[in-house]
Amino acid sequence: MARIHSERSFVTAAARKLGVLLALAAFVPVLVSACSGAQFESGGEAGASSNGGSPTTGGSAGATSTAGSAVGGGASACSGPEDCNDNDNCTNDFCTTQGACASAPKCSAPEKCCNGDCSGCCEDADCDDSVGCTTNTCFAGKCMFVPNDAACGPEEFCSVTESCRPLIACIDADPNSAACGDSSPCTTDSCANGFCRNEFCEQGSVCCNTGCAEECCEDSDCKSADPCLVGSCQAGKCQKVARCEGSDKCCPNRDDTSASCGSCCSAAECNDDVGCTVDTCTGARLACSNTPNDSLCGAGQVCSADRGCLQQVECKDAGDCQQNGCGRCEQGVCKYDCPAGKSCCENSNACALCCGDASCDDGIACTVDKCGSAGCSHTPSDLSCSAGYICDPGLGGCVQCTTAAHCDDHNTCTKDGCNLQTHTCTHLSLCECQTGFDCQGVISQPNAAIPPAEGTPCPSCVDGQCQIVQCSGSCCSSGCYFGLCPD
Repeated sequence: MARIHSERSFVTAAARKLGVLLALAAFVPVLVSACSGAQFESGGEAGASSNGGSPTTGGSAGATSTAGSAVGGGASACSGPEDCNDNDNCTNDFCTTQGACASAPKCSAPEKCCNGDCSGCCEDADCDDSVGCTTNTCFAGKCMFVPNDAACGPEEFCSVTESCRPLIACIDADPNSAACGDSSPCTTDSCANGFCRNEFCEQGSVCCNTGCAEECCEDSDCKSADPCLVGSCQAGKCQKVARCEGSDKCCPNRDDTSASCGSCCSAAECNDDVGCTVDTCTGARLACSNTPNDSLCGAGQVCSADRGCLQQVECKDAGDCQQNGCGRCEQGVCKYDCPAGKSCCENSNACALCCGDASCDDGIACTVDKCGSAGCSHTPSDLSCSAGYICDPGLGGCVQCTTAAHCDDHNTCTKDGCNLQTHTCTHLSLCECQTGFDCQGVISQPNAAIPPAEGTPCPSCVDGQCQIVQCSGSCCSSGCYFGLCPD
């Protein structure tokens, strides 16, 4: 009987959808992967002394920063995020509380960074559903797999889950016949005119793991032109939510696609009107600090964080130096700074390596940041990652694997490995069989209830391979046994 194409209307819709996608793709800029910069460069003008006045009455002195200035053995010196730029669109650059430029990955696994944008894919090569008859394209950062019947034979149709399949006959009276199911959440399975139909998502919608959606499957599908608003996928539609919470300011980064949050956006906003303090805006969460610098005062003077330059003889003991936190008296001079590597904590007015857990934020979401007597600690926590992922701070956060040991699927017939470029698991099939059941059909099975004559050929699974063994017992469907078949 001549067979009729069962999915003609589906193919027509799919072709229209693919045509629209390809037409739109012509207007989308080509996305390429960005490389990480090996060195920071000066990000712009450093802050200048406020008002140009004398150290006693003028504004704070701004800290200067150039690409050549080294802090901590090679990192660029900085006073705010405006001084840091590693020329890598895939990182967020900031100035640490130690005055050195640093960066953190912009995208979290498994997202890809496409010239500054975090997406599910950057190019068509990133998309492969292992189905030979679908057209795989990366459209607006999302992989699309559109079935194409033209890639199949004249009596076949393209299944989005099983590649080319023969047209399937069905009974119209049973429109929801199980025979028409293709296990894809993005097709509507039905029976019409005696053949199965598997209608793909409507034109203009997207295919997700849970089925068709109006606009998006996940947050990364929703882009925002405003770096202070973050795209959020809610019930299949894109919404925009504020990037920063509470009273925090939103500070757009240089690439204008991302932003940082905090109480300041640049060192210029941290001017305390004290001429001898160095004003900075630093940290992964931006915050102001005003550090006294005696070198900005005249001879015989010291810098007071709140009163500016003062004559050296101003105290006899620490009790005379209570105008500011962490005050102490050294040779008649009040000092309000802390030793190198320590900070003055407002809650205790004491110098410490860190001032609470919030001061230890390393910018990596899956580490537990704690402040202790020995300083900050950053403990990786796999519980903060999605199921099947581990936390590796050195790789910027959550990844699927770093060694093959992380990819054990407990199947002796697969060779487990870890792709060290993408940090994803691979499982290479090694075995032809696992039990004798997998070898049925090699030769006819004798009656299992009657032990055959000694030396009867029997198909069995030996070390993962189907072999014919000379059975001196019972040749069963699962292999050779010396007693009755266990089947």
